[in-house]
Amino acid sequence: MNCGGSFFMSKQKNDFSKFTAKKEMIMSPEKKRGKLILFFLALGVAAGLTSTVAIKMMSGNANEGSKGAIFGNSSVNGDISHPLIDFEAGVLRYFTFKADPVTTVKYFIVIGEYGLIAARFDACAECWRSGDGHRQEGDSLLCNTCGNSYPIADLDKISDPCIPLPLEAWIKDENVYVSTAALQKMGKYFKAIKGEI
Repeated sequence: MNCGGSFFMSKQKNDFSKFTAKKEMIMSPEKKRGKLILFFLALGVAAGLTSTVAIKMMSGNANEGSKGAIFGNSSVNGDISHPLIDFEAGVLRYFTFKADPVTTVKYFIVIGEYGLIAARFDACAECWRSGDGHRQEGDSLLCNTCGNSYPIADLDKISDPCIPLPLEAWIKDENVYVSTAALQKMGKYFKAIKGEI
């Protein structure tokens, strides 16, 4: 009987020592370090992806040019500023301005390779009552009401009743500035579009 017991005890010791050896191998400092490195690497990747998604959601798509989108504007000395970095050469950027609690003025700015091409209200002298504004197609600006089309680069050279009305704007210190006074003054036309005059 004694023999059987010692065989059982030696088998238990042998199994226990195998278990201990495996545990030490698994939990060795090198393995722990490797697991920690993988953990922190995965954490870093997750944080990076989260940051990228958050930045894209906040900034919007730079190529959309959707009407009413506001990209980084702020008031400086009573005028509105838009960082030049928000613009892509030759692409219209649409903005809105609250002239009063019920009136929203729409305007757009186009920057060329060498500076400001045009800042215009998204309304013209002829078709403004429709409130449909304009859209960009390639290098041209089209009226959404009558369909007239003009080269964007020539907006300041063309005189036509359907050309979007000019807006006072200038470039200074890596920003495009727009006159708040001009936006306020134009508010009455955008209020009329809604039939409130």
